[in-house]
Amino acid sequence: MEKLRQPSLLRIQILGGLWVLMLLVLLFSLLQTGVDVNILLASHFVRMTYLNALVLSALMAAYIVIQHNNWLRFPFAALTLFFGAFALLPYLVIRDLMHLRDQKPAPPR
Repeated sequence: MEKLRQPSLLRIQILGGLWVLMLLVLLFSLLQTGVDVNILLASHFVRMTYLNALVLSALMAAYIVIQHNNWLRFPFAALTLFFGAFALLPYLVIRDLMHLRDQKPAPPR
């Protein structure tokens, strides 16, 4: 677990895999059930789940803006407000890739 605390290729692969898995689940669920906008009116459970997703997206957007200092934080914070983890996971992957790129040792002279 210590390997996952610092940016690494393993962490990038895990986050990227989670993002692809989320997209596949969304695609298959939409293909199977379709989009029903009336479900928010019919089900209290769905309304509360949707509200929880909105609150968590707002918290993650605030975390990105407050805790990180690269230029990517503002566009991805805005995208996280609207798309949730669909924007958060790519941000984390790009941030780790940028960090790993900056850590590479310079070639010897």
